[in-house]
Amino acid sequence: MKISLLLIGDELLNGSREDINAHLVIKELKKKGHVLNSILICGDDIEQIAKSISFLLKNNDFIISSGGLGLTPDDVTVEAIAKGIGRKIVLSEKAKRAVKQSLERIGRNINAALEDDFSKCIEGAEIIENETGVAPIEKIRIKRKMIYVLPGVPIEFETMFKKYVLKDIPNATHKEKEVTINVNSVESNIVDILRNIQKLFAVKTYSYPPIEKSKWLTIKLMGKNADRAFEYLSDRLEERGIEFEKDIS
Repeated sequence: MKISLLLIGDELLNGSREDINAHLVIKELKKKGHVLNSILICGDDIEQIAKSISFLLKNNDFIISSGGLGLTPDDVTVEAIAKGIGRKIVLSEKAKRAVKQSLERIGRNINAALEDDFSKCIEGAEIIENETGVAPIEKIRIKRKMIYVLPGVPIEFETMFKKYVLKDIPNATHKEKEVTINVNSVESNIVDILRNIQKLFAVKTYSYPPIEKSKWLTIKLMGKNADRAFEYLSDRLEERGIEFEKDIS
């Protein structure tokens, strides 16, 4: 299953806010044996969002969007996604009830002048009440593909993602093994070993140079033969007198 995340908001591009929703998604998907296929970030622009969702829909089975729900001028996500997938904006009594219930929960009343705006949703979407905010989330099926439209506020995103989105994502059939090794060396001293590992064991190798004051180079091996690849790597490192340790955290 290919899963991607669309982060929406000018504030993410101009540095006004840092995104934390992506980290949550990555962490929770990893528990199910999945890795994100891609993350796209775009501003509060209808054309940008529409093109982004269209692109993601062609290349993924499951798409999660974050941000741009509500009634302020920058909240254009629903309209933009509808345009990107070729669907209409319709009025939904269920959406209006969901907003009304959310407002009542926080001691506010729905503004009669805005009832139609509160009722707008994407044609064919399943409406789910936002349990920690106001704007409801939308679940859209397109043949065998799925789009979840979620709010960007972290507490709202986390609540709805964990309760509704995760249950629609099955555990990966074949969970890749991952082995992490910390090496007291520089990349140039072991690059030939890593290349051989990828050829011999059909695993992916990832190299992360040390940051701050750490002296260790971190190597990750991912794939069904990661354990065998680690044995090979450790033998080669010992032959070269390079200090290393397996990360068991």
